Amino acid sequence: MEQEVAGTGAVSKKSTWDAYHRDKTQIQPNLKVYIDRFMNLLDQHRQPGPCRIFELGCGGSQFLKASARRGWTVGGIDYHQESIDKTRKSLAASAPTEPELYCDDIFAFDWKSIEESFDVICSFGFLEHFKDAEKIIKLANVALKPGGLVLSQIPNLHLLNAGLMKKYDPELWSQHVPYDKKEFDHIHEAAGLEILMAAEYRGKYDKHMLTPWAAIRNQMSSFRYNLLNYSMSAFGRPARVLLPAKGMKRFSPSVVGIYRKP
Repeated sequence: MEQEVAGTGAVSKKSTWDAYHRDKTQIQPNLKVYIDRFMNLLDQHRQPGPCRIFELGCGGSQFLKASARRGWTVGGIDYHQESIDKTRKSLAASAPTEPELYCDDIFAFDWKSIEESFDVICSFGFLEHFKDAEKIIKLANVALKPGGLVLSQIPNLHLLNAGLMKKYDPELWSQHVPYDKKEFDHIHEAAGLEILMAAEYRGKYDKHMLTPWAAIRNQMSSFRYNLLNYSMSAFGRPARVLLPAKGMKRFSPSVVGIYRKP
């Protein structure tokens, strides 16, 4: 996100996210599978009972929708007003209380206004767009209750498919920081959190994850494009059956960690 505040370390632009939110043709991984997995992780690490959860980069969030269905109070921040409006609308039928959604720059937002008011802060595919992700986590920690949890997920930019993004869509690649799991733990610890579940490479191989199909189609002949698509499908089907669901740096699509505020 192209922030107005200097020195934020953002590596992607607001114009990119405007285009992302407008584009309805992108092939997305099976979001329900990912949401269920993240919910299960939270259930394993948090105390049962009511929950107040806040998402960084919440525009269009399906995770907040799933949280609201559980009866949790939800909130979030995103710079994109249209996406905030859509999120609010999608939550209207399921949220037990009015969602606390903010359209603002994450670096300019008054975090003191929601100080120590949430049990969980989460982010999905957000932190990898900043060189100084530690600064974001420090800011957001203000809103977290003592003992509260931080669930952070980013795409695994060491995934096999990431090489296709780097080659065929270098502009998009340049808007990501390829944190590995050790670096991911480090930025959370440096922000003052304790590691509850060390970052892991998680998930089954997905041929669509990080693959810039539109850019590839524009640069390949139809024959080569179809051959690539077929080859990735042929590899992907047995890979999803035979490979484990975590620990695979070249095949697991996500990096996920859970942390706690002392």
